[in-house]
Amino acid sequence: MKGEVIKLFNRIWKSLPDALFIAPLSSLCQKYLSRYYKRLFFEQWNRSNKPHWYDHRIDLYRWPNHLNPNWTERGIYSKEVMFPGCKVLDIGCGDGFYARFFYATTASHIDCIDIEQEAIDHARRYHCHPNIRYFKLDAVKEDFPEKEYDVICLDSSIGHLSSEQIDILVHKIREAMGKSGVFTGSEVCETPDNQSWDHQIALASEEELQQLLGKYFSHVFTLYLESPGRQNVYFRCGEDKRRLMPWNGGKSFKSE
Repeated sequence: MKGEVIKLFNRIWKSLPDALFIAPLSSLCQKYLSRYYKRLFFEQWNRSNKPHWYDHRIDLYRWPNHLNPNWTERGIYSKEVMFPGCKVLDIGCGDGFYARFFYATTASHIDCIDIEQEAIDHARRYHCHPNIRYFKLDAVKEDFPEKEYDVICLDSSIGHLSSEQIDILVHKIREAMGKSGVFTGSEVCETPDNQSWDHQIALASEEELQQLLGKYFSHVFTLYLESPGRQNVYFRCGEDKRRLMPWNGGKSFKSE
């Protein structure tokens, strides 16, 4: 039934005259989407049971209003270490937005995993792609879908884990990425005025994240970027320094 409705909509859409495709209507649609996602954000994040994942269409359609590009950074920086035909694992993928809009045109195979069934259902509905598979999976307790990956992503998830869970997960990541793979991602720097409500550990600085990741990897590169209301540290880790592509203005940490 759903497929038939979509086909009918497509036929109607294609039959619309070009005269309807006018700038005022486009502007009206943009304003509608902006207000819709502003309301969605308010409904989701001003309630007691806040979600553990984020619908990044909120950022996409409200971008003309807030003019803050920081939400694109994680997709761009992780994509930089990917190469055509690579295999990617996205841990804590949430809504699947970054896999679909940033990684899918480069990687030939992307496994996206998240512990939240609601997030996986959303990702499969709105961000499906032939190169992407979505799994409801606990990355700490369960095996990854494949044994080997070229790039493994972990964004804004470290703080959600305990020290013991981080140790288990990073050892699994090291084994899956081998000697030439790259572990990439980001984490929020927390301050007394900016603390996440659902974090188990708080990393207060770029140096703390370097020290944490340096226990597991020979080479760690980080980049600290501050934007309104948020301080992010982006990281790239691995054993092959040539694959890490350090940032200009970033920092490096080499474990002894």
